[in-house]
Amino acid sequence: MNQNNSALSNGNPEQPAGSNDAREAALNSAQKKSATKGKSSSKKSDKRCENDFIFGKLIGEGSFSSVYLAKDIQTQQEYAAKVVPKLLVQKEKKVASVMREKEIMNLLNMHENTTAPFFVRLAFAFQSDVNLYFILSYCKHKEFLGLIQQVGNFDHESARFYTGEIVRALEHLHALNIVHRDLKPENILLDENMHIKISDFGSARILEKVENDGIGVLRASSFVGTAQYVSPEVLHEKQVCLASDLWSLGCIIYQIVSGLPPFRAKSEYMIFKSIQNLKYEFPQGFFDDAKDMVEQLLVLDSMCRLGAGDIPGRYSSLREHPFLASLDLDTLYTITPPTIMTFTPDIDDDQNIWDNSIAPGLEERELDLLHQLVISKKPTPTPAQLQPRQPLQQQQSPKQKQQSLTQSKSSTTQDVRRTDEPDKKKSPSRKISCPNMSYSSSSSSSPPTGPSRGRRNVADITQEEHDKRLAVQEKDNKWHKFVEGNLILKQGMLYKRKGLFPRRRMFLLTTGPHLYYVDPDSNVLKGQVPFSATLRPEGKNFRTFFVHTPHRTYYLEDPSNTSQQWMQTLEEVRDYYFSSHYSSS
Repeated sequence: MNQNNSALSNGNPEQPAGSNDAREAALNSAQKKSATKGKSSSKKSDKRCENDFIFGKLIGEGSFSSVYLAKDIQTQQEYAAKVVPKLLVQKEKKVASVMREKEIMNLLNMHENTTAPFFVRLAFAFQSDVNLYFILSYCKHKEFLGLIQQVGNFDHESARFYTGEIVRALEHLHALNIVHRDLKPENILLDENMHIKISDFGSARILEKVENDGIGVLRASSFVGTAQYVSPEVLHEKQVCLASDLWSLGCIIYQIVSGLPPFRAKSEYMIFKSIQNLKYEFPQGFFDDAKDMVEQLLVLDSMCRLGAGDIPGRYSSLREHPFLASLDLDTLYTITPPTIMTFTPDIDDDQNIWDNSIAPGLEERELDLLHQLVISKKPTPTPAQLQPRQPLQQQQSPKQKQQSLTQSKSSTTQDVRRTDEPDKKKSPSRKISCPNMSYSSSSSSSPPTGPSRGRRNVADITQEEHDKRLAVQEKDNKWHKFVEGNLILKQGMLYKRKGLFPRRRMFLLTTGPHLYYVDPDSNVLKGQVPFSATLRPEGKNFRTFFVHTPHRTYYLEDPSNTSQQWMQTLEEVRDYYFSSHYSSS
């Protein structure tokens, strides 16, 4: 404990007795230079304390630190203040890691390169009796990961641009013989101009130079990093080299193009097995030139990775690769980053052309179903033609109330159009009769919702009917807890694409109106599709359809090949709540 307190007090990393290796010498040398540099962050730290800053909201948390938005009371400059409790880092034996992060950031400050301003900067460092404070440059747009999650995946131009910035940052970092060891989208931030800033150097190291002046190697005593991005040499040999960051680069490129990291599983153990066996696949639509670069970076032998044989400081092999060849990496920092346009893969209209609910022959019902793919592309009514519908309780006429007394008994959960078991074999069809509606159904598939003469709108129900069905739903439907007390009008499993990968989700269309979607594996509500008068479903084939909203288009796939049922029901609910026809009636 005394040794740890001494390390914290002096601002030096804890050193084991007799340690005189090259890494410690490099760090000590950097610290001495920093101490003599008049405007260095170390000198600034002697003049600053926590009372020089106003601390605002919490903007991030680490395993042994918290990050707050802070403002310098003298200059009004905003910073990110990383606060590290001394007792916690001593207890977790992370003193050396914390101080090493400070020293590496000081080293980056000392060796700034105008063509590679892609690192979070340490402005001040100081301590109180209980905390260490690292005052860092504030990145207003936060994590790169959040951007990936927001857009799903990047278009080709944006993927190239941000890959180029990461490569240029690695060139500068590796020229200083620093390996990051935990490079991932969470540790890449975005500044006010949407340029990258690499952060979190707690796991970083300065590698030893080998005698033949080749790339240094560091043997790690324990696993560090994040499972999805860890290189195979760390798993096999517990050692890292500069090329370990090139492996992480390959994982990041894969993720920004597809939306997900290449190695995914339900446990770290299974992820590690996939990495060791190089088990991953490219989804349909992955850019060919990006795919080639990823394949040359995700190589088990670290010395065979693209760029591993280049001189650290300039990755000519990466610069000359077709994916980046048209970019000047040295001037990227001067360019306004491209606006990210989400890439959507082409739809193969020769696939999924058969609707599982269409019976043999060409009767009126079958024609209706086929025509819906064309009808779904009709223009959406303008907001001037639509108006919000009044709450259900205000819509009941005496005639409706009288009808509800005779209808409520037969209006049960059969009205909920289910597609939650789309992959099971269908049972023979039968007729189900409900008030003012008739459709064909089976025990495992949705009833059709095409324009059927004599069938009322799925949302047009009385208060009594609503209450009866809701009572049954509360008792029998396991998805009820996700819909905030609303009545489910249609539910079913769909695949929601965000990026190039489809995600299986339970979709719940309810009164309100609302369209919720739930992860059925984790049993977690993932979000809602915003419902408005301008919501517009668009069919591509019997499996694939889009739901257009003002700020986003949802790409959905129905594994039962009955997408027209969803489109028809969505239009019914939209028209019921926003159409002047229903409001006036």
